[in-house]
Amino acid sequence: MPPSHHPRSQRDVMRRLYREYGGNKALVVAAYARAERAGEVQRKRDKNGLKPEDYAKRLFRDGERKEWLLVTSFRGASPGARGRR
Repeated sequence: MPPSHHPRSQRDVMRRLYREYGGNKALVVAAYARAERAGEVQRKRDKNGLKPEDYAKRLFRDGERKEWLLVTSFRGASPGARGRR
């Protein structure tokens, strides 16, 4: 991921990695942790309490549970709403 002056949102980064690695949790978590360490994504909460890998696992789990990992083109839309017009 190229460095940016404006860090991307946590969810946007996690969604991109989820698609890039085909949903493989271990690969997504490792890539997210690397991105966090490189300053490409910043936490909004729990800035000191968890290692980047542990934080990434929680974010991954949240995305699967709430299904926001599956949303690609419509912010806030449910996964079933994709492609409808």
